[in-house]
Amino acid sequence: MTGSTSPNFGLNATGTYTLVVTATNPYGTSSTQTTYTIVNAVPTPTIFIDDPDPNQVFEHTVGTPALNIGFFFTATTTPGFTISDVSATLDGAPVSIDTIAGLGSVSATGTDSLAAVPTGTHTLRAYGVSAGLPSQAQ
Repeated sequence: MTGSTSPNFGLNATGTYTLVVTATNPYGTSSTQTTYTIVNAVPTPTIFIDDPDPNQVFEHTVGTPALNIGFFFTATTTPGFTISDVSATLDGAPVSIDTIAGLGSVSATGTDSLAAVPTGTHTLRAYGVSAGLPSQAQ
């Protein structure tokens, strides 16, 4: 006797699952068992800061207005998932993002201008969230 089945378990939540399959002959006198481990993971998004370039230097002349530095970044995830949120920080402090486009799709962007940036070295970080898993770029 042979048989087959194609069950659908609907494992939508992330995590590790164990599936145990047991086959028994029609008389109940012999059986075999196999165990499978299923790891259900969602992809973390990829973040790329398009502007400014890494390690870019901006020059400011004393006595002139403070610098306003524009930034633009892209968050992308695997097809079948969507970007649900984007954010950014400058030196660890949240910065506003004037224009956010593409939330709810496979790719989203954020753009704004950092106003009155003081002299010194600064770290801009961009963040994206896909399926609840955050990722960052700097």
